[in-house]
Amino acid sequence: MDLQTNSRVITYTRAELLGFRRASRSFVCRSVLHDLKVNGLLRFRGCRAGRRKISVLLSDRIRHTIRRDRTISRTLVLVPIVPEHCLRAGSYLKFCSLNARSVRNKSVDFVSYVESSGADIFVVTETWLSEIDDVCRAEITPPGYKLFDHTRSDRTGGGSALLIRENLHASRLDAGERTSFEFSHWMVEFQSQKLQIVITFCPPYSSNHPVTTSVFFADFLSFLENIIMSFVPLLIAGDFNIHIDVPGNAGSICFKKLHESMGLQQHVNEPTHESGHTLDLIITRQCDSLLADIPVSDCLFFDHFTLICNLRPVPNAAPFMRRT
Repeated sequence: MDLQTNSRVITYTRAELLGFRRASRSFVCRSVLHDLKVNGLLRFRGCRAGRRKISVLLSDRIRHTIRRDRTISRTLVLVPIVPEHCLRAGSYLKFCSLNARSVRNKSVDFVSYVESSGADIFVVTETWLSEIDDVCRAEITPPGYKLFDHTRSDRTGGGSALLIRENLHASRLDAGERTSFEFSHWMVEFQSQKLQIVITFCPPYSSNHPVTTSVFFADFLSFLENIIMSFVPLLIAGDFNIHIDVPGNAGSICFKKLHESMGLQQHVNEPTHESGHTLDLIITRQCDSLLADIPVSDCLFFDHFTLICNLRPVPNAAPFMRRT
């Protein structure tokens, strides 16, 4: 900041100007104090005892990261700048998908993201909710939304949730666990439109889940045969833990062939995990033309990115005929 005083230029650094808020101002000339006051630089709100300063992060939402250091993230306020292509247009519905790896310890960040994203339909895998977590359910439901969820019955972890705006209606058609994956199947209604949403989570191979991808493919194919013939448009979203982004990966090749045989299309082309792999998918029937744009990896929660896209209204169509 440069000030002209009696043909003499007085120069202050940014640090010196900010320091005037706390330090004695007797050595600062009156004209400088006047300019600082006019520009609001002398107003300062300190922290009351026991309260911490709140950091503010401006973002264009692409590759936006919520820090994993919880001592920082609890005082982080997200001030999003939503890109134009992510805004809902006309009668489109904004759709978001996320593997939360537990919403129980991320309720503030989750609600902040839901409200800032403007999502109409938000699906979540790995909620880690239990039957007695009603307080947490209330915490993760922003004003103007309704929450539906399905929990694991025999062990901790897992679980899925469907968060929708109050002007939408939803009912659970089915939910449970197969040998290789867990799912919840919902019918969402908006005005005269209906949409089937299947939320899927396939745990990775481990000593606690020693199930191969070949078992999953057979299991998932059997599941699809029961829902693919519906007149209602179908959207499948969730964490499949298959490296779709690796062209030579045997699981990726088989999964793509399964899509083709069932007339399905997988839409996610970006990494959805911090490791750089595409694990979280959005799948629709080719005949539905349900997505208005390509899903975008948006915000990093723990180790998974959210996926965000727009859904166009699709009238109920004739039932799909499987390719032979």
